[in-house]
Amino acid sequence: MKALAVLLYSMGKSSFRWLGKLFKVAHTSVYKWIILYAKRECFKRDRKEEKNVI
Repeated sequence: MKALAVLLYSMGKSSFRWLGKLFKVAHTSVYKWIILYAKRECFKRDRKEEKNVI
């Protein structure tokens, strides 16, 4: 459910409110899912890039 919300939002096909209605949760919950996903994934990418720098 959360992964689908992130995918749809990242493609620009939906809003937080629409996703909230779709999954029957508050739009703030959808917002938090997307923010947490972005923080988690961006952090992973930064750590991988640091290891490759000589």
